[in-house]
Amino acid sequence: MSKKVPDMGKVRGALDRIEKVLREHPEVAERTKNFFEGELPGGETDMPKRKKGDVMGQTFLRLPTAWLHELDELLPRLERASVAGVSVTASDVLRAVVREGIDALDSKLPKAGKVKRKK
Repeated sequence: MSKKVPDMGKVRGALDRIEKVLREHPEVAERTKNFFEGELPGGETDMPKRKKGDVMGQTFLRLPTAWLHELDELLPRLERASVAGVSVTASDVLRAVVREGIDALDSKLPKAGKVKRKK
């Protein structure tokens, strides 16, 4: 099996973009360093990542306009707290809010038996 040789021009371009973001936003420098060292700390600002083999479902829900504005206001805050050069989308914000909410409710509510979900 042959290894693919990385395109060094693209690698250099990516590093240049990261350096530019770090100059513009030095507040994310420590977090970015931790990311590259594989020691990214957990916390409320981590974007939920898909694991290999995850099957994504899709849902539709209506939310009050005020909630949507609150989600929009969270986006730049989460982006600033993220790793340099990693963009955060509105979907990422909503996924993070849902993940945090699930974790909070799970720790607060008494445990129940297994619930079967319809497919």
